[in-house]
Amino acid sequence: MIVALVLSASVSGCGGGQSVTTQGSASLLVHDGSLLPRGGVDALIAGTLTVKNGCVGLASPDAPDRVVAAIWPSGTELVDDDPLSVRLPSGALVAEGQTVKGTGGYSRPDSADVTLDLPEECDLNADEIAVFNPDDNPSVVD
Repeated sequence: MIVALVLSASVSGCGGGQSVTTQGSASLLVHDGSLLPRGGVDALIAGTLTVKNGCVGLASPDAPDRVVAAIWPSGTELVDDDPLSVRLPSGALVAEGQTVKGTGGYSRPDSADVTLDLPEECDLNADEIAVFNPDDNPSVVD
């Protein structure tokens, strides 16, 4: 019984719903809600906050021209689109050009971790999406 409950909770933590918040010309993808305390994948997600094709994404530190869409933790808000700024769940602001890091993983757009249709304008890297854990609290690196 306990094993079944743990397995069910971990599967639920991987999926969950996401929503799209749009302000001005920018769209932010956010988990609908936190499902497990610190539950999820433990890979490092890091990148420079940027907007490309109208979608808030992360530029790779190693390849700045490569921008992937990101699904942000529950509680992340798009504050402004000019200049781009996002409020993290901790209340910290991150502006375009600053680097953020947190935990999660990289998923393909058609995987179980991604349960929304990306807006057409979010045509970033079609091969993968950076998915922060639903209840992560990313930090601003610089």
